[in-house]
Amino acid sequence: MTWTPRIFAVLLGAALVALAATQPAPEAFRSGVPGTTDPQGTLHFETQVGSFKLLDGQGRVDMTFRGTVMLNLKPGANVQTFGKIRKQYEGRGRVVYFGEGRMVFVGKWRSAQFFGKNLKATWFGHGRVRIISEFFKDPKTGELVTGQFWYDDPSDKEYWFTGGTQEIPLPRPKEESISPTPRERKD
Repeated sequence: MTWTPRIFAVLLGAALVALAATQPAPEAFRSGVPGTTDPQGTLHFETQVGSFKLLDGQGRVDMTFRGTVMLNLKPGANVQTFGKIRKQYEGRGRVVYFGEGRMVFVGKWRSAQFFGKNLKATWFGHGRVRIISEFFKDPKTGELVTGQFWYDDPSDKEYWFTGGTQEIPLPRPKEESISPTPRERKD
């Protein structure tokens, strides 16, 4: 196989995504993220079936998926797509993409929405995200599960909600957990 710049770039990108999924965002992942006085952090989230909406944030989002993404980016933001992702619509300040592959966007946004399957995403920056997942059968255990999210420590994963919207801030708040602790009802 001949090493072309394109093959090298794809392999480097895949290595950075794999590296980012196991620790805080490395310096190479943070490159190009606009400077801010707001605190920043890293959030990883994944699901087999679900949706999310990033609200009034900024940073770098690197995601692989199959589905639809609608972006409402602010001027100066940059979008790159890889794989079989194509632009479906552009107008009224929004751009809609559909397909399967990888998307990276860097900058500031009013919103970024996703609905689809096989999502794996890493976001470095600040803002908030609303997520909702559907149950799917875990291929390893056969159990019904939802998506998971975590900040820097992959051993500290939490599950997505299925019966309502869950809003997750970035960076991580001072509390230990975003998900509420289940309590037994005394009816």
